[in-house]
Amino acid sequence: MIISKIVGDETWAPWVKPGSDVFVADGTYEERHIPKAAQWFWHGRVYKCWWTDKMDRASQLAQYADNTCRDELIEYKNHRDRSLELSRKSGMEANFPCPVGLSYMPFQNVGIQYALDRKNTLFGDQMGLGKTIESIGVVNVLTEIEYCLVICPASLKINWKREMEKWFVRSMKIEIASSQYLPDPTTCNVVIMGYETARKFCYRPTQKDIDESKKRDSKKRQKLEEEIFVLDRDLELYRSDRFFNSEKIDVLIAEREKIIAKRDSFIKKLEDKVYENPDFNKAFAEFPWDCLIVDECHFIKNGKAARSKAVYKITSNKKLYLTGTPIANRPGEMWPIVLSLDPERWKDKWNFFHKRYCGGSTRGVTMENLPELQRTLRETVMIRRLKTEVLKELPSKVRQVIEIEADELKELLRVERETYEKGEKRREELQAKLELSKVNDNEDEYRSIVKQLKDELSAEFSELARIRSETAERKIPYLITHLENVLEQEEKIVFFCHHHSMVDGIMEHFGKIAVKLDGRVTNIEKRQEAIDSFQNDSNIKLFVGSIQAAGVGITLTASSTVVCGELDWVPGNMQQAEDRCHRIGQKDSVLVQLVVLSGSIDAKMAHTLIQKIEIIEAALDSEIEVSPESEYVDPGDHVRVDKKQVEKLAPYVSEHAKAQILEGLQLLSAVCDGARREDMAGFNKVDTSIGKQLAYQGWLSNKQALLGMKLCHKYRRQLPNTITEVVNAEIERIKSAREAEAN
Repeated sequence: MIISKIVGDETWAPWVKPGSDVFVADGTYEERHIPKAAQWFWHGRVYKCWWTDKMDRASQLAQYADNTCRDELIEYKNHRDRSLELSRKSGMEANFPCPVGLSYMPFQNVGIQYALDRKNTLFGDQMGLGKTIESIGVVNVLTEIEYCLVICPASLKINWKREMEKWFVRSMKIEIASSQYLPDPTTCNVVIMGYETARKFCYRPTQKDIDESKKRDSKKRQKLEEEIFVLDRDLELYRSDRFFNSEKIDVLIAEREKIIAKRDSFIKKLEDKVYENPDFNKAFAEFPWDCLIVDECHFIKNGKAARSKAVYKITSNKKLYLTGTPIANRPGEMWPIVLSLDPERWKDKWNFFHKRYCGGSTRGVTMENLPELQRTLRETVMIRRLKTEVLKELPSKVRQVIEIEADELKELLRVERETYEKGEKRREELQAKLELSKVNDNEDEYRSIVKQLKDELSAEFSELARIRSETAERKIPYLITHLENVLEQEEKIVFFCHHHSMVDGIMEHFGKIAVKLDGRVTNIEKRQEAIDSFQNDSNIKLFVGSIQAAGVGITLTASSTVVCGELDWVPGNMQQAEDRCHRIGQKDSVLVQLVVLSGSIDAKMAHTLIQKIEIIEAALDSEIEVSPESEYVDPGDHVRVDKKQVEKLAPYVSEHAKAQILEGLQLLSAVCDGARREDMAGFNKVDTSIGKQLAYQGWLSNKQALLGMKLCHKYRRQLPNTITEVVNAEIERIKSAREAEAN
């Protein structure tokens, strides 16, 4: 068989343009299976030969090509083979630009390289492998990308902004769009928006769209009218019965009012011009973006939905689509996505795609052709790796903070924040007084401050507990949306929270696919039944547990994804909850998501909580050299001393050391600006009050010098070597003196 390239025209097929390339096969009858297997066409009416105008199909038979196309087809085939290899590759070394102190994992290097080799890319890596970082890496490499639009679920907007600020290697102004605010794309580099915001500002319905929407809503309204008629009839029957059930009537009345309200909303919608989308912004919708990033792109698998049409209409030089589930349920769901990413290949191929891969319908599937579909996608636009394929490169746990915007809860969150900040300020004042009272010879003052601090903490805890309980209930709809999204990508999820109201709300929504274990489940057999069902029943997708009752002593390794709807501020409790999945029997890296409301106390604490957990893990799992001064230096947020230990150590403090410690405190106080975070300018937070009060005294008792010594050691990087050397020597001298006395 010999394959040649010739100039084609419409005599081959209606879609062949005059002057375009056509590949023809000259072979025997016995060789007919070769081009047929490569999906070539048989031209029986005129030319009596096998032919194709598609490079990918011709390249499959490159070994039969003559001088007219051999080099071209081999080069094309090599490119496809390289793409296929890259799409499965688990790692490579590269020097792609990234911020100092950060680095891409080897498999992320592969993802970046794959995207650089083509115009558009579908990142299909399994959830938790860092698709966000891979797409940011592409933008880092391609300096010609100046304007970038990110479309993602609303719950991930803040997360995208944080990741971009963390990973960008050049200055990029980032704006977040909302339903009330649309940034001017010419005045910033990156715009991040949710799908509904994209629908609002970028969707311009055609008259056909408007007519179809009105027809659909008219049918819904008519159905509601029929339901109201049936309810009215039932109410009349109940009221005419002298033995009527008043409670049943109340239920029917409430249901009727609910349906009437829904019916009236359709009437208003049909009367208004809402179908024409008056919010459409032509300048934004038609802006020529350098890069379009669509996260969780399975949200636009329905090509007929308004938000899908809005996204697909956006123009961009490069498109990066991200999803952990490229084929969520059926191959047909891939069609609008692959058409958007590779229009040259798939244009006018709807019938071919659905007949070959979907059994001829949008909902079907042709199992024997799925390997071919996967190969084609990997060769052209898709890269996909599973956790099991890159497990050696992944940390055993990956933690994410997911901040959700909730505009309707802003007032509640403001009250929560103000309550916490007011209590924090008062608490810090008392903590400073407490540490100073430990080194003063006034036992009554010490006891009084301890009582004040306990009373303050009790009052603050009660008020915050009330607010957080209300926040938990109103947070449930956002958590349900997030869990539904994760369940589209993962087989099973473990969900942890505190409040019973949240457990009940989640269970009510997910029903038969969920099991629960909280403090109310006291029967041992029922507790074990819930665990066994989650571990062994493929129909049970969600485990709902309270951090206290389900966070210890059980095994939930059927899932490698933990979602925390509420936080426990004790790092050890959170770590214990995570470890229900991260234990013997777990084969994957565990993804832990802390889902918080933007502007809440949990959002403020989440990142700090992760840092504390990582410190604990490092202390437990790594060999750490214990310094001789560790007994005297507290690693907490502010310096602390033990009252009994101060009594024992005070006699060993030298006068020379006291003078140097006082000088150190005075130097730190002179530059201290009272910052609430460490900024290398004097003390920070509680230490400010402690340090300044000691420095202003002009002299130090032996007990006060011990507290001052801790401060000088903590902030030693800001002090002259002469002082730090004296402080270190004093620590060693006191330790040696105590040991000598003990012996």
